Amino acid sequence: FGTLVHALFEGVEWLEVAAVDDASLRATLVRVGDVAADLVDGALVDGALVRFHEAMESEALVQLLTCPPGEVTVHNERSFEVQVEGEDGAPLRWRGFIDRLVLHREGGRVRRAQVIDYKTDAVASADEVRAAHREQMEAYRSAVAALFGLPSSDVSCALVWLKDPSVAGVGAEVLEV
Repeated sequence: FGTLVHALFEGVEWLEVAAVDDASLRATLVRVGDVAADLVDGALVDGALVRFHEAMESEALVQLLTCPPGEVTVHNERSFEVQVEGEDGAPLRWRGFIDRLVLHREGGRVRRAQVIDYKTDAVASADEVRAAHREQMEAYRSAVAALFGLPSSDVSCALVWLKDPSVAGVGAEVLEV
């Protein structure tokens, strides 16, 4: 289920140019989410579409998905591999995928970045989501800072908690980390 919801958001570059009607979103699942065309009418997909539309009621989420002014690029499912220094000083190689990476440039150079990670955790509170994923988000912050030669303070991180209605109500909440 979470993979389907992620795929729906992966299909949104900027909200101003994204088609977010059900037919277009189902096509996104086939294209991005590796869902077989004959499965896009199932109950699981219907549930993912409902969760997507409920989340889009959040003004904070709409703002995250709206293109800000300036020289900005977005990368959905951005892979990375970076070497960082571990706590003991030994080099560590990190690799992974960032759900959404927004790069703000000036004169072609990256000046700041925003890491956005979607979560479908079935928990009751924002504090639980933040606590469960703080270490992951700090690792993303360090990786992006290393990749683009930025101080960590110029990399912001946000968790988009796509609430499980059976536990926490409906909608989405944007949590700064």
